[in-house]
Amino acid sequence: MTMTPKAPCDALPETHFSHFAAEDMPQLQTLLTTAADIFGTVQEASQIPAELATVEKLQQLSRYAIGVQKTNDGQIVAWCTVFPTTISLMHRFLDGAISERSLFDQTTAGDVGAVYVMSVYIFPELRGVVSPERLLKNTVGPFLGLPAPIFYRGVTEQGARLGALLQKKLDRRGYQILRCE
Repeated sequence: MTMTPKAPCDALPETHFSHFAAEDMPQLQTLLTTAADIFGTVQEASQIPAELATVEKLQQLSRYAIGVQKTNDGQIVAWCTVFPTTISLMHRFLDGAISERSLFDQTTAGDVGAVYVMSVYIFPELRGVVSPERLLKNTVGPFLGLPAPIFYRGVTEQGARLGALLQKKLDRRGYQILRCE
């Protein structure tokens, strides 16, 4: 995706947050291709695959599983993916007993003991405009009313920093944030 500014005064578009919905489906293949390239899900069998079946299952696990940041004309420029799972699966993942893919495959609809932060991505053109912290907070927001720990695996340096920032902010409010090493 390339965004070309029309003039210096409107170089950076305004954006807003929403959860992934039916009207976002036409953009899905671009998002999946980008995710596969960025996170290396094609080469790494232990990761959750970036494919339509994954999106469908995420939507079955929770309608709040995918948060998106859009420009005012509806173009998705960032996303955050989370899903609820069980405490048992969370501990097995954090202990290294199961992979990310196994965590996802073994999670079923109705599991709500813990929340896994799967990915956060902002297209390069909008980095510095879209706040990754706000995107993550908006996406996990519907789960914050649950007595469920939030956990993540910081695959990239930026992901680890974002997770640490979330941990710092939410720990003060009594939420448990755990990182898989």
